[in-house]
Amino acid sequence: MTRLFLRALLISVGLVAISGTAIAQEAPPEPVTIPDLVFPVAGPYQPGFDTFGDCRDGCARTHEGVDIMAAKLTPVVAVADGFVTSVRGLNPNGSPVQGGHQWLIIDHGGWQTRYLHLNNDTEGTDDGLGLGITDDIIDAWVAAGGTEYGSGFSFPVSAGQQIGFVGDSGNAENAGSHLHFELRIGEGWQ
Repeated sequence: MTRLFLRALLISVGLVAISGTAIAQEAPPEPVTIPDLVFPVAGPYQPGFDTFGDCRDGCARTHEGVDIMAAKLTPVVAVADGFVTSVRGLNPNGSPVQGGHQWLIIDHGGWQTRYLHLNNDTEGTDDGLGLGITDDIIDAWVAAGGTEYGSGFSFPVSAGQQIGFVGDSGNAENAGSHLHFELRIGEGWQ
């Protein structure tokens, strides 16, 4: 089931990349080779209710990833080797933004993965004061100045390395704990 889930995601991403290119009337992206991927949740999970492309906000936008339902604090791992280039939901000193949406981006050289709704609660609570990103990434991000995407922050990670914890931060507060996972072709932070 895990392999089929990832293959469906890759097909969906490919279709979005193609349709997004056609709509924007830009040159087709350079071919990107994506290796075999590690599943991003290292523990029991279930596919989420929201699928790729579902309407959001009255169809003003679409769901641009897949939701993987899992218990809060289930480990989240990098799906492939790469570099964490963006960390969100933390203050520059590494403390959590109270109630903030914690997530991160990994650049894999021509493609990215994004891990959203990471935990933001202290264990056993729903207080919005916890950390859902691993200490090593937070420490490196703080040492680099604790700034947003584009600051040159780059922290190496390996496929299967723990990067965070499943949670319900951001607009997932009432949706149950899950990982919103995206695979994007190309660069960019939004």
